[in-house]
Amino acid sequence: MTPQDFNVTFSEIIEHEFFYMELPEHLKEGFAAQNISINLNFNFGWNVGDSLFGVKSSVIYSHPNEQGWFQMLCYESSTIFKVDNLMEYMTIMGDKSFDMQPDLLHHIMQLTTSTARGIIANKLGGTPISKVYLPVITSIEFLSKTAPEPVETEEEAQ
Repeated sequence: MTPQDFNVTFSEIIEHEFFYMELPEHLKEGFAAQNISINLNFNFGWNVGDSLFGVKSSVIYSHPNEQGWFQMLCYESSTIFKVDNLMEYMTIMGDKSFDMQPDLLHHIMQLTTSTARGIIANKLGGTPISKVYLPVITSIEFLSKTAPEPVETEEEAQ
């Protein structure tokens, strides 16, 4: 199946947290964008009655320093999608787990990461790390290498 086979629309984007802190002066001298570590986390939730599926994403940018890692950025949001006929593509296997048609899940993950990339780039405009973009993520590879934990309840996706 392809993204054209699904009717997926944005329902809501909820920003939970945005934190940015400039590097301290003593770290700016040795600053190199390639030293920034980017950590991504995803959790999932759903509301079957309203055909909503949500992805809560967390993005952290860190830079090495003498004590370990200096956290420069923390961004957390939920991207909620309306998916027509959601239950045709999804099987709920208890309160915390689900199975979804892979092409639909990959499409949703691409939309989620692209949205986060744009929001973060916009918020970082004019900062020293404004050109350190959240990388383009091949969600097929990402999802096959990780076992993301879904959110605990349907309400968390809202």
